[in-house]
Amino acid sequence: NMRPPLYDWSVAVTSMLLSGISGASITDVTGYVLVMSTPFWSALTIIPLYMITRAAFGNRAGLLASLLFALMPGNITRSVIGDADHDAMILFFVVLSLYFLFRALMSMKGTKWVSDWRDRKTIRPGIRTYLDTNKRSLLYAMLGGVCVLTIAMIWTGYTYLLIIIVVY
Repeated sequence: NMRPPLYDWSVAVTSMLLSGISGASITDVTGYVLVMSTPFWSALTIIPLYMITRAAFGNRAGLLASLLFALMPGNITRSVIGDADHDAMILFFVVLSLYFLFRALMSMKGTKWVSDWRDRKTIRPGIRTYLDTNKRSLLYAMLGGVCVLTIAMIWTGYTYLLIIIVVY
């Protein structure tokens, strides 16, 4: 069961950095990094979960969703050393990418930029109008794309997220 290189690279860099700071052996520090990566990413997932739920349903729903997620034992009980699991990191980037997708769709202005797709003279100005009026939406879409690319580098099953996005 091989992990993709991005995950191994991030563990190696973090281990070397913490080993240099603490003076502990690289083997000990690597063990701690692997054990603590799951609770770290699980706790970090609360932030984009709160943001997406608050944007969709309000502040109270965001707080409730974050609380329920924080109380889920499945997020923190499994570690990389015990189950060879890096799902917490993947879930963080999945929720963050869905948040950016939601924000991109919510901040998009206008509905019809090209008046007639069969007329080539209206396509270029229509696309330019879209790009000029939706800079914030495009920025959110790019950030979501970076999150999806990060998931693709970590997890070989990233196509599940792509299917969810396409169906949505």
